[in-house]
Amino acid sequence: MKLFFLFCLLFAFVGCVSYDDFDTSKPAGAYGLGKQLEDDDRFEEALTQYRDVKNRFPYSQFAIEAELRMAEVYFKKETYPEAQSAYQVFKELHPRHEKIDYVTFQIGESIFKQLPTTIDRDLALAPIAMKDFEVLIRDYPKSHYVDEAQKRINEIVDMLAQKELYIADFYFRTEKWQSALVRYEKYLQEFPVHKARPRALLRAGISADHFGDPNKKNLLLRRLIKEYPQSKEAKKAKEEL
Repeated sequence: MKLFFLFCLLFAFVGCVSYDDFDTSKPAGAYGLGKQLEDDDRFEEALTQYRDVKNRFPYSQFAIEAELRMAEVYFKKETYPEAQSAYQVFKELHPRHEKIDYVTFQIGESIFKQLPTTIDRDLALAPIAMKDFEVLIRDYPKSHYVDEAQKRINEIVDMLAQKELYIADFYFRTEKWQSALVRYEKYLQEFPVHKARPRALLRAGISADHFGDPNKKNLLLRRLIKEYPQSKEAKKAKEEL
């Protein structure tokens, strides 16, 4: 509690002082200068100052907080690989820290921010990000970040599903029916509640028909009609049967 009040007192005066007013011979002052530099968006100087706190006062609680602030600065700079690494190291060194749920979320968020904005590019990091969000939900179910983590998981699942459909649709357009069928079936298996399932079922059935597998065609189209009877794809499926 004493440390908590010390931080409160420190930050209450940070906005009212100049850089020269910090007594950097003491942990609180050295850390306070780093925080002021960070708040002023002088990120490189803030990183240097936080490193100084760690090196000069390694057994102070301020050294631990400086480690976390370094990760935060990397995140603010949008250098997400560095942020990811810094958060991961912090979690390994301080697994019982009071903000460890936040740190876990930020690991996933740092990876998520590295994902491409379009699904036609490499999404190899997507499952890795999703795993960290799942760890948060599993290990810290009462965390304030659970809802946001679930939102990110939903976004990632949608991205991966759209990627699979993107590949399947390419094969469908180029009339590579066997490959299209394989990818549509992979999508249907891996994404059981995704919004594009009616279209995937229809195109999988059509692909099976062109590939020469009428039994699978009928199975897929009848499944479409049963599961999504009101969809426009179900109407088309009836015409195909």
